[in-house]
Amino acid sequence: MAIRWLYVWASLCTCVACAQHRLPNGSSPLTTIHVAAASDLTPAFSEIGGLLESKKAIKAVFTFGSSGLLAKQIEHGAPFDLFASASGSFVDRTESLGLVVEGSRQVFAIGRLAVWQREDAPVPLQTVSDLANPAIRRIAIANPEHAPYGRAAREALEHGRLWEAMKEKIVFAENVAQAFQFAQTGNVDAAVVAQSLATGRDGRVVPIEPQAHAPIDQTVCILKRARQIVACRQFVEFLLSAEGQAVLQRYGFALP
Repeated sequence: MAIRWLYVWASLCTCVACAQHRLPNGSSPLTTIHVAAASDLTPAFSEIGGLLESKKAIKAVFTFGSSGLLAKQIEHGAPFDLFASASGSFVDRTESLGLVVEGSRQVFAIGRLAVWQREDAPVPLQTVSDLANPAIRRIAIANPEHAPYGRAAREALEHGRLWEAMKEKIVFAENVAQAFQFAQTGNVDAAVVAQSLATGRDGRVVPIEPQAHAPIDQTVCILKRARQIVACRQFVEFLLSAEGQAVLQRYGFALP
């Protein structure tokens, strides 16, 4: 494991060296930070990263995945500077191991769940309860063992008393982005996913009421191994700024 992360670290160091580009006006080099982020944040963080680069000369290099697996990678020495989790519980674990800068954790948004299916799906869904229709044969969710959106999806289906009736047709994905991809490609009939991934995409979206599951607290923290603490703090400040929050809201997140 140690050898594996030494290799990853060497690769990232190479990326850092390559990423010291100058701004278009040539005034100052970009400062690179590496961010481990939950996969539901992919579209919003990609936009926020572009804004941050243009405004603060900070280049955020993102690694997206399930929060639980990213937390394990950090625990085993992955050289990230920031951790943006879809659940505060994984930050709790990282914090308990002494890996988080004290006082740096912040809840910056609340995630939302939705059912998504393709427009050409043969059995159109109108409500969440329609997932129990026998004609709906396969439904994707993220793996509840390490993905907060998978855990929330199961809670929502249990809340609607649907889980027992349909658990045999559940397909577990590695993370919520992969669950969405399964539905996009037609490998499943529908998926319970982050609303942030479904926003702006062609397809049928059925929102799930937030009361049906525990809050999906999007939580960010700065890791002690970060080399660019000032840039990391600026990233968090931008997330919490009016501009950063507006981007998150456009992708379906609620304010904390």
